[in-house]
Amino acid sequence: LPEASQAVEQEETPRRLLITVRPDGSYTVGGREVDLPEIELMIREGAEEDPASLSVQIRGDRLTPFGKVEQLMELCPPHGVTNVAFRVLQAAE
Repeated sequence: LPEASQAVEQEETPRRLLITVRPDGSYTVGGREVDLPEIELMIREGAEEDPASLSVQIRGDRLTPFGKVEQLMELCPPHGVTNVAFRVLQAAE
């Protein structure tokens, strides 16, 4: 077999924590309703080895209370997590 002259090493895919904020202000992760202390535990455990590899994604729609999103954002920095993204749910047609 021929030898590769240039090998490209794959970067590790970042781990992702997807949190949905419902219009009533409740949170779900993986389809399961969770509270803030549970989410903080997930963030802390996910960030233990390498906080930079954890991506926290917050999903909601236009009815999502911003205060609930803000609470999630405030949980990340104390654990070294800086990769926080927002995803918008489209209204069902």
